[in-house]
Amino acid sequence: MRFATLGLAVLKPNKKRMSNKNAVVLLSGGLDSAVATALLKTSGYTIKGGVFVDRGQSNAGQEAVAAEKVAKYFGIKLLRANFSLPNLGELLTKEIRQKLGIPARNLILATLALPYCRIFDCNTLALGNITEDFRPDCDKEFRKQLSQLATKTLDFPIDVIAPLADWMRLDKSQEIQWAHSV
Repeated sequence: MRFATLGLAVLKPNKKRMSNKNAVVLLSGGLDSAVATALLKTSGYTIKGGVFVDRGQSNAGQEAVAAEKVAKYFGIKLLRANFSLPNLGELLTKEIRQKLGIPARNLILATLALPYCRIFDCNTLALGNITEDFRPDCDKEFRKQLSQLATKTLDFPIDVIAPLADWMRLDKSQEIQWAHSV
C-alpha cells in the first residue's frame, strides 16, 4: 500500500468489537465497491462474499456482469439478492429524489447482506460509501447505529463500515488515484 505517497491519511478500523477480520461486501460492480473491496483485501481482511442486489434498476444486467467480474478478480463468491418497490419511482417527488435518492436505500441493501455476515462468521459488512455521499444513510452515525442493530438482531458482533469514508476519507479523484497505485 502506498498511502503515504499519495498524501492520504489512513484511519484504523474499529477492532474493539471484532473477533475476526472476515468481511462481506456490498458489491454493485461500480468503482466505489470495487475499491472498497481492494482496500479491505490490502488491509488483511478475508472477503467471504460480495452481495450484489438487483433493486430493479434499469441497468441491473450490466451491473450484475460488472459485479461478477469484480468478484472473479478478487476471488470472492458473488451472492445475489433482490428487492422491489415497483411504485416507488412514480411516488417520489423531485425534492425527495434530490435529498434522499431512494429513501433508505443503504439500509435496505445492508439489511439484505447482513444474514451472510452471520452465516459466514464475518464481523464486518463493508459498504462502498465515499466522503462525497451526503444522504442520511451514508454517514458514520448511520453505520454506527446499524452496527448496533445488526449486533442485537444477529446476536453476533457486526461492524458496518465504509472503508473509503471511514478509514481514508477519500473523494472520487483520490479514490481513483489510490486504486491506480495498488
